[in-house]
Amino acid sequence: MTDPEQQIMQKIVRLERRRTRIWLAVFWVVVGVLVIFVVLSVISIFLTLRERESLKVFDIYTEGWDVLRQGWFDALRSVWYDIPRHHLLPAVSTIILAIVILVLTRRQRTTIRRKQASIAEYNQKTKTDGRR
Repeated sequence: MTDPEQQIMQKIVRLERRRTRIWLAVFWVVVGVLVIFVVLSVISIFLTLRERESLKVFDIYTEGWDVLRQGWFDALRSVWYDIPRHHLLPAVSTIILAIVILVLTRRQRTTIRRKQASIAEYNQKTKTDGRR
């Protein structure tokens, strides 16, 4: 490659690397915020159930495996009715939103992965790390 072509390629590589890093940073921040929100919602649900002593219904299952097989559905139903809906709805909505975001960004994530591979291949060919 001639010197002007190489300079142009270096600029393109820097631009694509910067765009890729920004997109990945935004993506991971959004995913991280969603995960933190779900975790906080689940912790809130658990603390509410513990405060209401709804989880004590599971203490009877320490007696034996037969008791567990016979009454597991009743215990789960009891806990289900005690779960605060105002904590459950945002958690479920956030999980659905996270799944939608992952599905909608699948093509973009594949493109980003290919760009990173191309940049790495170019840097390997030119024996540079691409930084200046």
